[in-house]
Amino acid sequence: MLASEWFEDQESGLGAQFLMAAGHTIDAIQAHPERFARVNASRRVRRAILKRFPYAVYYTFNGSRIFILSLFHLRRDPASLNERLQLALINLKP
Repeated sequence: MLASEWFEDQESGLGAQFLMAAGHTIDAIQAHPERFARVNASRRVRRAILKRFPYAVYYTFNGSRIFILSLFHLRRDPASLNERLQLALINLKP
């Protein structure tokens, strides 16, 4: 189940609010990709936390290109996030 669907099942309109929060966060990343904290050992991955929802966008960028690696629930096991980020970074290599 998609997160937006889960939120919509909890309360009418909440799924749309989640999607708007994710969109605003991605807009902020696009405007200032260097603004958000680096979070992994290689210092390539950054995290932008959504307002009102326990989710974060994990991304990396190279010049003007931004790569969204994960939209991750912050209460999930961090080990699964690390695995997901490592795999995503491997897939980005030329």
